[in-house]
Amino acid sequence: MKPKATTERASSMSLTCPSSPLRVQFRLFVFVALFSACLIGVSVASVSSSAAPLPSEQQNLRQAAPSTLTIGGMFPLTGRLASGGVQREAAARIAVENINADPTILPSTTLEMIVQDTHTQPSFGLQIMLDFATIGVSGVIGAASSSVSGVAAMAGSIYDIPQISYSSTSSELSNKEIYPFFSRVVPPDSQQGEALARLCAYFGWDRVAALSTTDAIGTQTIEIFTNMAEKEGIRILSYNTFPPNTRPSGSGPNPDMDSLRSSLLTIKSTGAKIILIAALVGDAQVALREAVNLGMTGPDVVFVGTDAVVQEGLFLNEDGSFDSETANALRGMIGSRPKSASGPLYEAFLDDWEMRDPSQYPGAGTRSINAFAPFAYDVIYTFARAADQIFRNGEEFTHSHYLEV
Repeated sequence: MKPKATTERASSMSLTCPSSPLRVQFRLFVFVALFSACLIGVSVASVSSSAAPLPSEQQNLRQAAPSTLTIGGMFPLTGRLASGGVQREAAARIAVENINADPTILPSTTLEMIVQDTHTQPSFGLQIMLDFATIGVSGVIGAASSSVSGVAAMAGSIYDIPQISYSSTSSELSNKEIYPFFSRVVPPDSQQGEALARLCAYFGWDRVAALSTTDAIGTQTIEIFTNMAEKEGIRILSYNTFPPNTRPSGSGPNPDMDSLRSSLLTIKSTGAKIILIAALVGDAQVALREAVNLGMTGPDVVFVGTDAVVQEGLFLNEDGSFDSETANALRGMIGSRPKSASGPLYEAFLDDWEMRDPSQYPGAGTRSINAFAPFAYDVIYTFARAADQIFRNGEEFTHSHYLEV
């Protein structure tokens, strides 16, 4: 894995459906009030201080600030989350460039980000974190998937490396005894699972089946959903799982696909009309296409997806074309996802995004952007502002000083 570096000097949750590139309209319920997020927000993180540094701060900056501050970036540029991952990486790069062009933040330091592809695989995340430790990065941005962030954070804690994720939502990552240097700008699944249960109760859906992958992104959300569903008087007709990274059937044996098909048939046998699915978007895509093949869709069936499911890539084929057949079969699907930011600063961010060359910044060139890409932009600014304050205090960048600010 050859690292790619850039050294140029640049809020809540709502329930909705993934938009399609062909503008196929999905008429969905919007349920904003249920789910609030921890997003620092583009409208906050990208505010530049207009005040000039105090004389003491200027002296501290000259003495404490290094000429270059290197951070590691972990993004899913290939694999199950690649459709959104490339946009998150592009947004983070734009943040690095904007910070390096802004004389009010890290004025004596060039921010450098070394990017690595996690492939949405925990084994890659572990190796990347170890590589970053060898390089001596000051902090790490990412990863996208909770399973990747978890193993990376455990390794990072050995080397005292601060880590901020832009989209890892597992509640397990909130355990500071296990992940002392991990933080994030998105809400944990504990909020999402409860919100989805309340959503079902709101619409009077008292008989629900659940499907998830066997990893934490699936099982933890369903566990929280189930606990809240019981309080809301919702009956779980069936809960079934399938392995992550399940691929469609080929010419040979495919035990993972057999497991998925068996789980779906079990759910179908219950007669469930409301089906909750918790998985990464690539896994959800395989599962939902198989559900269509098994005749589990129709005007009286509603699939409910978590934020990891309801993403732009859900209805895209491998070549980037729109899968209208699956999208039409799942018309009416509802789910949770980060609500877009708003305000003049966010509009300025979209102006910047729209003007960028999509050949260099994947997904740019329009005002449409992956739901988690602004969070990736935010984490760069969050880290940079923390470092800037440390240097203004006349201190070197260390994990303890980072945690203090």
